[in-house]
Amino acid sequence: MRNIVVVMLVVLVLAVGGITTFYSFLFSTKVHGELLSIEKVGGANNLVSSDKSIAFSYAVAIKDESGKIYTASTEDRQWAALEKLAASHYCVDARLYPYAPWNMLKAGTFHDARLLGVTEGCGKK
Repeated sequence: MRNIVVVMLVVLVLAVGGITTFYSFLFSTKVHGELLSIEKVGGANNLVSSDKSIAFSYAVAIKDESGKIYTASTEDRQWAALEKLAASHYCVDARLYPYAPWNMLKAGTFHDARLLGVTEGCGKK
């Protein structure tokens, strides 16, 4: 009986640890919609990545088919290619990763927006 309790406790600890560690991946959201805005954030305070190159941070806004607007921050360099195209009615597929609810200051917002694909003609009537 004691062994069963120990095994169940270990499984519980591993499950809680896995959820807290991989929360963003487990609850990520795939969004398909019109790229409304992409802005470079940081200016002179750009990040320097581990390979000593400059990494830019972006703020992204995407409007899905239902009209809901998603915003996220990202350091993915693929968004740089779309920086000038935001007003051109391009559709994007993106994966957004939520901050965990126990991160009180950022709960309910997204980070590390990953660009999955781009198509033309979104939003045109």
